[in-house]
Amino acid sequence: MPIRQKLSRLEAKPKKVLLSPTFRDPSGIARNDDFAKTVDHIRRCIANGTPLPSGYYSKGAGLRSDTMLMNFGIMHLHLGRWNTEELLWLVQYSDHVVFLELSDHKPFADRPVGERLHRFHSQGIVTREKEIDARVADDLAAGTMPRLTYGEKLRLGLIKRPTKPK
Repeated sequence: MPIRQKLSRLEAKPKKVLLSPTFRDPSGIARNDDFAKTVDHIRRCIANGTPLPSGYYSKGAGLRSDTMLMNFGIMHLHLGRWNTEELLWLVQYSDHVVFLELSDHKPFADRPVGERLHRFHSQGIVTREKEIDARVADDLAAGTMPRLTYGEKLRLGLIKRPTKPK
């Protein structure tokens, strides 16, 4: 299975954007033209590897622990500024991003945090992870699999950072 990245920000490298089979928009956020344009802008930035403006991230992104990100690998982006209520929930992998849901901050009120959101989308996430695995296997068989970068090898624990001699 692909590894869910638990980074506080999206990597600035091109990634394929997938919609979870369980994707939902219970509040109808996408019916608002401004939010629909924002979601499309986020999708294009991810696909092109363009860094997202800081306003899409929580004010403390990377500075404090994000329980949902640490526990489930699910991150959220604000659809506007860092303090907007409307969110896009997603999972980030090395070469893919899966959009899960458009909603609000309510999953943070769950105990344990995010359990209901994770449980609702877990089967959709697994479905997309199997598809990602199949694509990787096809790329390996065809000899078209891109090589891992030094940084990716470090993050995956495949190599260790060299230590300076004392």
